[in-house]
Amino acid sequence: MENLKRPGVGLSILVLNDKNQVLLSKRLKNNNTMATPGGHIERYEELEDTCQRELLEETNISLSKKDFKFLFFKNIIRKEKDYHYIDFYLVCRYPKYQKIVNTEPESHSDWEWVDLDKVFAEDLNWFYGMEEFIKEMKNKKECEERLLLALK
Repeated sequence: MENLKRPGVGLSILVLNDKNQVLLSKRLKNNNTMATPGGHIERYEELEDTCQRELLEETNISLSKKDFKFLFFKNIIRKEKDYHYIDFYLVCRYPKYQKIVNTEPESHSDWEWVDLDKVFAEDLNWFYGMEEFIKEMKNKKECEERLLLALK
């Protein structure tokens, strides 16, 4: 039987602060593309467990599993780049009492809060997962409504 390469499975975590800004950084190994915290789902790992692990590994933010709310998933295909992932998108609130730390400076730039206006108005050299998030959400108003509804 032919050895077929299967899609990767990952997730993107939309971390919102009290101003409804999203936490982003540049992925240094992916042409400085802007992305949320996130990563690969490990074998036998629940989505919320992956969120906890990845958020802690990348930002030093520690949340409980119940803090992550499911938004949607996307089948992301970029044949010309030999890229195929199934990405899950979850949202959570930033706990103000915790300090954000760039715990992987070899992998990404320092984390920054970005207004949703800027997310939908500017081309910030997005990572594929963020490109798909922006397409799905369409505009700032719809995005804010869907994120806040999920967090209720």
